[in-house]
Amino acid sequence: TAVVSQALPEEHVEAFALRRIVNRIQADDRGLRSADHAETGGVGVRVIAEHRLGFASTSDLSPPALRAALESARTAARLTTVDAAQRLPTGAAATHAADGEAGRGPLLDPRLGQTTLAERAKLAEGLVRAGRLRDRRITSVDTAEVRDERVVTAVVSTEGVHAIEARGYVEARCDLVASDGVRRSGDTGYQVARCYQDLDIDLVAAEAAD
Repeated sequence: TAVVSQALPEEHVEAFALRRIVNRIQADDRGLRSADHAETGGVGVRVIAEHRLGFASTSDLSPPALRAALESARTAARLTTVDAAQRLPTGAAATHAADGEAGRGPLLDPRLGQTTLAERAKLAEGLVRAGRLRDRRITSVDTAEVRDERVVTAVVSTEGVHAIEARGYVEARCDLVASDGVRRSGDTGYQVARCYQDLDIDLVAAEAAD
């Protein structure tokens, strides 16, 4: 909104913001191997003036950086060729698209952000145990991993678009190695869900072992 509010009367401006959070924990036969947390974000700006399109983006969300991105998009627009087809979606079109998605249900389970690091570590270690106990021929758990990702996007424009979407998921993966004394084999089990509470680590271990 801060970017779009600075649009000049002759400009059509759109700002697209994104924030992405990823957590991942890996374990193996020796215990917990790694725990990673990463956050990324940024804003992209589109400016259309006199049928000329310019784009710029920044990962710096401070007011000066956002103003600089808007100015960069304006400069880029002045340097491009005229294209009469350049236009931004209207608020009515965006609302219609959102209505079409309404039947799919929420894409972000509120429980996803409530699972602690200790609880996620316990799941990864439980996946290792489930893999080892699944079959006596299992010789090692190469990797047991639980990972979650949350993404929030927002789009605001001078054409009346004002939309926010949040989505997220979790996944569990187990890589097992087995041997019958003659042959050696390995395979993977995998599951994806909306929150950690919906993961079934026994099912993931069974898929890998089978």
